[in-house]
Amino acid sequence: MIHKRIQELLLEDRDKLFIDAEKVAILQDDHTLEHAMLVLTNVRYSLIPVLNKENKIVGLISLAMILHKITGVEQIHMNQLGKYKVRDVMRTEFPIIHQDTQVEDVLNELVDESFICIGNDENEFVGIVTRKELLKRINFMVHELTREYDFVEKEKTIDRKWIPNFAEEVDYYETENSFQSSRGAMERLESCRRHHHGHRCGHNLPHLVLS
Repeated sequence: MIHKRIQELLLEDRDKLFIDAEKVAILQDDHTLEHAMLVLTNVRYSLIPVLNKENKIVGLISLAMILHKITGVEQIHMNQLGKYKVRDVMRTEFPIIHQDTQVEDVLNELVDESFICIGNDENEFVGIVTRKELLKRINFMVHELTREYDFVEKEKTIDRKWIPNFAEEVDYYETENSFQSSRGAMERLESCRRHHHGHRCGHNLPHLVLS
């Protein structure tokens, strides 16, 4: 889980991180591929969102998708651009985030996406967040963080509940009949250590006593 302060640093100036819908090139799902090719060529983006008439996000489209649709075995059939609609070739499986999506989830999605569409509760398009902008923030943060914070390495602690208390084991089973001398106690302790792996020294301990 990403530390709360790290999230705050990444989300500073949210207006610059998120690109509003009005500034994003989009296509309608009922546009022809001819129109789509013109838009994609002019905006020089490899991939752009596709909306329906209700302004809801329904897909993504790229030049590669268009060319794949009109490419035959031996040639590209440019005359078919007016025959097909954007909805015929667009990608329909893609992530959508919302204003309350956790930063960690956004980062995970951007591993495989150059941008992610942002929708409201009704899935209406409100903007995008790009991998480029988030990487710029991460790059700045990792270089500037030490100017504001001192990093202290955590002490490596041992979970003591997994460490056997051999002294307690010996005390538990130590009776007048079990141990007659300090030598006998030490031999008993060493035997307990060797056999402790995989189980505790239990009531069968007297069977391990060296005579």
